[in-house]
Amino acid sequence: MKGRRRREKGLRGQRGLPLGTTPAPAAAQPATAEAHEISEVGRKTTHRQSKLGAPGDPDETQDGAPAPGRLLSPERIAPEVDDRPEVQALFSNLKASMPALQELLDDCSSHWGYEDPIYRLYHQSFKVYGLQQATTRIVAALQALSPQRHMNSWFLEIVNAGTGKTFEPEHNRKWLEVTRPIVEAFFHARYFLEMAVRYGKELKAPPNMLPSGWAAFLYLYDLR
Repeated sequence: MKGRRRREKGLRGQRGLPLGTTPAPAAAQPATAEAHEISEVGRKTTHRQSKLGAPGDPDETQDGAPAPGRLLSPERIAPEVDDRPEVQALFSNLKASMPALQELLDDCSSHWGYEDPIYRLYHQSFKVYGLQQATTRIVAALQALSPQRHMNSWFLEIVNAGTGKTFEPEHNRKWLEVTRPIVEAFFHARYFLEMAVRYGKELKAPPNMLPSGWAAFLYLYDLR
């Protein structure tokens, strides 16, 4: 009995607590910056995983993009080449006509075929009427690339408004009304000729991912 009391007294001395008292839990340590950083990284990782999807989820993220490391099934990948027969025929004719188209574009970009005629509009000279011949040459060359198809109706409306005119003295009193459509028609025709030459050189096949100029060229034949 005396030995037991001595042991209990010794325990009270070591703990500093009355016999039978349970020690209070240790106080929570204040969060350190390092602990906060680890917690934040874990939170972001969890959020990113929930957005991308765990293994076995669909092949896309919530915003529709392919998940990293995932390959789309073949049927969901668009072909790189526009394989429509009418586009393939147009492209083939374009490639075959490149020398003639390049020569025509050079003529319509020269001093007398481009620089001087535009000047004549502002000089109020009847020589601006000569642009109509260049416009009709361009339209004929472009139509020959796909003779079975009708050209874009807006383009033909612009061309018709700017061709078939003969100078008359009274035109001087309404100069822009008469001559501006001539220049406008030439600009539009020359633009399509330039796109034909550019993409006839650059492209190996008609693409499905369309550069703007090639897309416009397809519009000329109502293929867009």
